[in-house]
Amino acid sequence: MQQPTVRKQAPLFVLKNLRGGSTALRSLRGKVVLLHFWATWCPSCRHELPRIERFWRRYADQGVLLLGVNADRGDGAKVGDFMREQRLRFPVLLDPDGSVRNRYAVRALPTTYIIGRAGEIIGRMIGEREWLGSAASRWIAQTVAE
Repeated sequence: MQQPTVRKQAPLFVLKNLRGGSTALRSLRGKVVLLHFWATWCPSCRHELPRIERFWRRYADQGVLLLGVNADRGDGAKVGDFMREQRLRFPVLLDPDGSVRNRYAVRALPTTYIIGRAGEIIGRMIGEREWLGSAASRWIAQTVAE
């Protein structure tokens, strides 16, 4: 887990979601947001997604929101099919041109940014994580309690 020495506001964005609507980061103030960048073609991402979903389900009622920002090109049909096949239910946003990934300087997948209730970036994790029972999950649980 990388924690910034100075907390800065998370770059704002609006992205389309798999349900046909759009989601604005600004509208999520007051929640702890896990902004999880991933792709269907990424083996580490595919392996990690069921674990991060279980983590999200455990903490969702405590104000934690998992937003999967998908890096696949195209209209999202492939991503929707993948989510249904894997029985994953967390909200997914589509970033086919990479504009949000670039604003967050994502260089490897998966990468997860943790955005605090005030909209500030409070942490970043690069690479696959265990999520449940890990140091990262304990840190996030502590953050939720603040």
